[in-house]
Amino acid sequence: MTGTPANDRIGVGIIGCGRRNGQLAIGKGGQGEPPPNARIVAVADFNTRRADAWAKHYKCASFQDYRALLDRKEVDVVVYATPEHWHYLPCIHACQAGKDIYGEQPLSHTIREGRVMAQAVRKYKRVFQTGEQQRSHPKTRKAIELIRNG
Repeated sequence: MTGTPANDRIGVGIIGCGRRNGQLAIGKGGQGEPPPNARIVAVADFNTRRADAWAKHYKCASFQDYRALLDRKEVDVVVYATPEHWHYLPCIHACQAGKDIYGEQPLSHTIREGRVMAQAVRKYKRVFQTGEQQRSHPKTRKAIELIRNG
């Protein structure tokens, strides 16, 4: 545990308590902990048993409807890893709720959804990052280099 007081850490809300968010929330393997400057304060998943298990581990609030998570004042940033067709609404709702966002890839299900998401980020002056770790992985970069060089 860190010496950083809980009130001085970033409050993270997790939307989607499946495999991918498990990798994001806890790093490489196993049920670990977020970085010292962050704390998971709420989780949401349609599967209440999965959300409740995460909430028990992180000693935080659990919700089936992610919009209830967005209403929490202690949530500063939202991390979502939901099915691809569910990236659009959590992003827009998080912007409207004043939360910054890390959204897992792909950015959106359609080009139109992506444009509306970008408009919401700009309108509400939020910070948004999408996950594209594969693009910067050394083996992927090497494969691209080999392909480009014939």
